[in-house]
Amino acid sequence: MTPSGAASTGAAASLRPGELTGTLVAMTSALLLPSALQRTGRELPLGIERELGYRPTGSLVLAVERGLGSLVRVDLPRSTGDAGEELGRALAGLLARERFAERVVPVVFAPALDDAEDAWEHGATADRVAVHLGRAGFVVLPGLVVAGEEWSPLDRVRWRPLREGDGVLAEGDVSGPVVPRPAPLARQRAAWAGLAAAPPTADHALGRLLRSLDPPSPSASGETGAPAVSDVELVAVAHALDDPVLRDHVVAGVLGARPDGWIFGARPTPGPGVTARLGAAVPLLRRAASLAPESLLPSVLTVIALVELALGRVASARVLLGAALEQDRDYALAGLVSRLAAAGQVPHPDRWPALTAPATPGSARRGGSARSRRTPAARSSREERVG
Repeated sequence: MTPSGAASTGAAASLRPGELTGTLVAMTSALLLPSALQRTGRELPLGIERELGYRPTGSLVLAVERGLGSLVRVDLPRSTGDAGEELGRALAGLLARERFAERVVPVVFAPALDDAEDAWEHGATADRVAVHLGRAGFVVLPGLVVAGEEWSPLDRVRWRPLREGDGVLAEGDVSGPVVPRPAPLARQRAAWAGLAAAPPTADHALGRLLRSLDPPSPSASGETGAPAVSDVELVAVAHALDDPVLRDHVVAGVLGARPDGWIFGARPTPGPGVTARLGAAVPLLRRAASLAPESLLPSVLTVIALVELALGRVASARVLLGAALEQDRDYALAGLVSRLAAAGQVPHPDRWPALTAPATPGSARRGGSARSRRTPAARSSREERVG
């Protein structure tokens, strides 16, 4: 159990499979958002220490990807045999009740007196837990083991120092695959101030975003590609995505779609060119989300989710949609796309012609109306337009 006096964040609950005990900790920290699961390995155990408020020696900790992420800490069993099997079944049952739980990273914190060789034996427990989680439908990412001031991946022996230099975590970027990591406040405030001082028009900001997705081509000066999209322009994009008409044009431009509807079907079929364009859009839209005011997050996260669905990354999209609905449970578009994704319906980018120039936005309620943009002739038993 949690040591006396140790700080932890969120709500805690007891887990007692037999003699095993543990703690479920709700997470809100940026470091352990799902994007952190793909970042530098040592940052994950250091982030776990920071959130729990202590080093959880003698524990198995699961970093769970859901709306805003969660941690599950359990005591390591004394043996790696049947107790590991029991622990795996208990954890799979616990996480099955967690809404939006998709992917898990196991992190073994060896007992304090264990050396690196002893610590490695606890990897067998993590392996057994991973097997049960996999059977329960979770994606289990490669885990880590921590012993003293060293860590190693669980899939190969490669010990590295847990802390480098003064032990301060490197500032993460916003290029993770799922939920964006909030930008530093100073950068966010600078972008907001720049937008207030010289706001770019919606057409300008959206045009810059869409042009940046095109393959680089040499100019007369020999330079290739469009200039990088600025933070101010990305904040303007975040504001534009809150308007249903402008949002539709962004989605249409990214997917290569007509702005009068988004076709959903059973399987994504993007070609190589479309896939590259979608892949380039994700980090830009994630940057927009990291800089945007909190009130704009539902619309930005929903658009990122649509792009992820078009790439076939359904698990990532569902986590994004869950985060959008946590911000605003009444955001109709996120709810609708979430239901479509749960039913296996994803966007088909290759089935549309090129984007036309965006029209001047009219008055429209936030979230749009799926019914108003539905074209009867375009329906079939397996496809439906969503606006």
